[in-house]
Amino acid sequence: MTTANTLSSAFKRTNYMDLSANYEAAYQWFESFGFNVAVTRLRKYKACIDELAGHYKDGTLNTATFQRDFDQQVISLSEATEIMRIHNGLANLYACELRDKLKLVLSGKYGRPLPSDFDPGRDIAFELLLASRCHHAGLKIKIGKQADLVILYNGIEMFVECKRLKSGAKVRKRIKHAVKQLHKRYKSAKAPKAARGILALSITDLVNPEQGLMLGTVSEDVGKKVSRHVDAFIDKYRGLWQGAQDSRTIGAFIELSTPSVIESENLLTTYHQVGMNNACAIDTIDYSILTGFASKLAEQQL
Repeated sequence: MTTANTLSSAFKRTNYMDLSANYEAAYQWFESFGFNVAVTRLRKYKACIDELAGHYKDGTLNTATFQRDFDQQVISLSEATEIMRIHNGLANLYACELRDKLKLVLSGKYGRPLPSDFDPGRDIAFELLLASRCHHAGLKIKIGKQADLVILYNGIEMFVECKRLKSGAKVRKRIKHAVKQLHKRYKSAKAPKAARGILALSITDLVNPEQGLMLGTVSEDVGKKVSRHVDAFIDKYRGLWQGAQDSRTIGAFIELSTPSVIESENLLTTYHQVGMNNACAIDTIDYSILTGFASKLAEQQL
């Protein structure tokens, strides 16, 4: 009952000046909603990126004395990448619900919290990362009413429950809870029997709670390591969604994002891997819906 797990991976090569310009655009987008972004963690990330961009421009990256240490640079680049991905997919969308979500994103603390910390800002950020991917794919989305996210795909209301998994001891409980939430959400659909749903699970903090660097000689090496983590998670937990009693829940979307270093180039980057696994039987209409939806998302290199 298993489909191909890995959908896509994203490895983008850019210099610090371009990165700074892209982050500036995202920063100004948050400000356009009326937020005082200068007092949030986004301002600290901006200062770090701008410092790197300045030394890149001057050709002093290898000789400079930085105001921020390497750990702060890793955190800033990793977190800023998420902010830019949200902006890239949702930049042309303005809605009250989106503004409320972005406000929560800004409430997150600087740095990567411990798995035990209460962290709604990054929980919401994960929801918006998936919303960004869907909106960028041209799909109509509804944010944060009947479910974390509702997507209109080929005339079908697709309900999404997002969970950012942080504790290995609670993974099964949280996935089971998400499955139950979807069952309840279908009642709010315009056509409840025709509605479908998927789980969206971030395993970033589960796999790499301290945001350590994933190392590889070349980018393909990092990709293989990240893919193995996604596949291992699916193999271990797929029974929780494949065993769902409500057949309208048709699969699970898995995402892992990690800072990494390409050793042959001494290149600091962030690697994203997404996967989809089915809860429905192969050779069914639901399987075609899931694989079509998965392919649509895989095309979006955000």
